[in-house]
Amino acid sequence: MKKNILFIIPGIKKTGPITGVINILKNLDSENYTIHIISLKNPNCEYQFKILKAITQNLKIYRFSKWLLFFHILKIRKYIHFFSINVVYSTGIIPDFINGFFLPKHLNKVTTVRNIPIEDLRMQYGHILGGGMTSIWIKIFNRINHVVGHSKTICEYLNKNKVSYPKLIYNGSDCYEIYKYKSCRENIRKMFSFSETDIVIGHVGHHNYRKNIEIILRALALVDKKFRFVSFGTGPLTNYLTNVANELFIEDRVTWAGFKNEIYKYYWAFDIFILPSFSEGLSRALIDSYSASLPVIVSNIPSSTEIVEDGINGYVFDKYDVNSLVDNINKLKCNELRKKIGRTNLNDARKKYNSLKMSKMYEEIFSNNE
Repeated sequence: MKKNILFIIPGIKKTGPITGVINILKNLDSENYTIHIISLKNPNCEYQFKILKAITQNLKIYRFSKWLLFFHILKIRKYIHFFSINVVYSTGIIPDFINGFFLPKHLNKVTTVRNIPIEDLRMQYGHILGGGMTSIWIKIFNRINHVVGHSKTICEYLNKNKVSYPKLIYNGSDCYEIYKYKSCRENIRKMFSFSETDIVIGHVGHHNYRKNIEIILRALALVDKKFRFVSFGTGPLTNYLTNVANELFIEDRVTWAGFKNEIYKYYWAFDIFILPSFSEGLSRALIDSYSASLPVIVSNIPSSTEIVEDGINGYVFDKYDVNSLVDNINKLKCNELRKKIGRTNLNDARKKYNSLKMSKMYEEIFSNNE
């Protein structure tokens, strides 16, 4: 008998969590599950919206307002009753709040923790408010049957905060979808006027403080001019970062590409992927770069060093030390070394961090009512 599974998401937008949900949904066995989705905001990404509509026609958009919170909860409860929902998956603090506190206890409730909550919320809302919100979120986790952490670091954090039995499921990359764009490399590089002798450093992500993109610009100013940098993303710091590049006189070596819908193919414009973040869960962009056979340089934060072994499948630098980053960039001048590390990472992506494996592990949870 088919199970009805409801995904409650904060919105349909260009973010890692929504891409993660899509990768779970695409690989679920349609013979075992009927998929329902409720988004708490209007879609601001038509591309993601079309993907979700192709997966299921059971897609509802609620214009969420905190002033109408209980009205939305009643609508969701009626929806659950009408469609005989068995499993509810939520992601994000508001969907988790609804799932944990207000939905029937007989449901199999599931959530995924993608970042360290205390780090994420304090960076967004400040030390006091962020700390208070974290305490509430931890209480919510303990009212949900299955809490998934996307890295060992996250699971250890949850254990320390007395969240019962978090399950480790590594973030999954759509390896074969990304790899099929390999043949487009030459054309994609031409789009951005990159020559074959240019060594292109890439970054994918929001332009905010947590991502620490400025350190890449400062390192770029100190390395050979054959190195170029392209960033896919936008955010509150875009103008600031543009000004930094101008002040460092490297604006002709920097490309601000904005957000792209089919981001997978643009990884093939890169020769090196850098993740300099102050805080991450297990970055989806990082494992997607593995699928594009890229060598990586990451900051010395636990979730990244959990999968990147310095000198083996990438390099690790001190997130506050630009000279440490410069040294590691210079190590990857050698094309043969880049290819060797890239092959290692592609193999890891296919064996350890692929979206099909991730979905199968979620299916085990969805079928478990304990």
